[in-house]
Amino acid sequence: MFPLRPRIRPRTAIFYIFLIWLAAFVVGLPSLIFANVEATPVLLRGRSTVKRNETQADQIVTYPNADTTVNTTQLEDTTRQCFLALNPKYDELYDYALFTLLYVLPLMVLAATYVPISLRLWFHRGIGEITRAQVESVRSKRRAVKMMCAVMCIFAICWFPYQVFFIILRVKPEFKRSPPAFAIFIACYWLAMSNAIYNPIIYFTMNRRFRNGLVNVLSCFSCSKPAPSQVELNIMKDVQLSYPDPQGHLESTNTVEHYQFSVVTSVA
Repeated sequence: MFPLRPRIRPRTAIFYIFLIWLAAFVVGLPSLIFANVEATPVLLRGRSTVKRNETQADQIVTYPNADTTVNTTQLEDTTRQCFLALNPKYDELYDYALFTLLYVLPLMVLAATYVPISLRLWFHRGIGEITRAQVESVRSKRRAVKMMCAVMCIFAICWFPYQVFFIILRVKPEFKRSPPAFAIFIACYWLAMSNAIYNPIIYFTMNRRFRNGLVNVLSCFSCSKPAPSQVELNIMKDVQLSYPDPQGHLESTNTVEHYQFSVVTSVA
């Protein structure tokens, strides 16, 4: 957007990447420290309560409606669940913090970054005469912005049900004990994790350089390779087409072939 401004140095970019990874580690640290797995009974009638006996390794389950206390080792309908052994107040704050840091904040950063770029590329007009090279550069940048906007939309769609599921659990805790809760959680979790599958597909279909690079990598594992003479002939053909005409001007076809020659040499 601003070609006259200095670009970010490699060291600065590495430092920012390190901060992002460090923040991700800190956000997930409570789950590593306070996560615990315990056996819980399946709800039969009413709401069951679980109490740990400090002198025994097993658990005591009390059913209020039945007025009986049984041992979990005698129950057939028990499940093992993972949860955070935190104070309910801090547990709720942690869930809202995850929703803000892992979903709302990334979407706000992506929107604040790509919306101004898109508006400038689509509605800004250059000053003076516009060359064909500038037109091709703007088209390439527009394709890149479309690709990144698609990545942002896929991220928002895939992770939205997963985040909303935990918000619903905070508003209505009894929903966790309903029969379809586990199936809904698995569906939301699968959709969220599938976000990593769609990104390479978007890159392959919308980015020519990524597609050519992938084809080049896959061709390294292929048994059939092009003959050296054929490769040299194609390179010489591109070089000849990039020469200027006798009047000293470059034709439009020559300019396009010159860019094609650059792409071929970078892939090779």
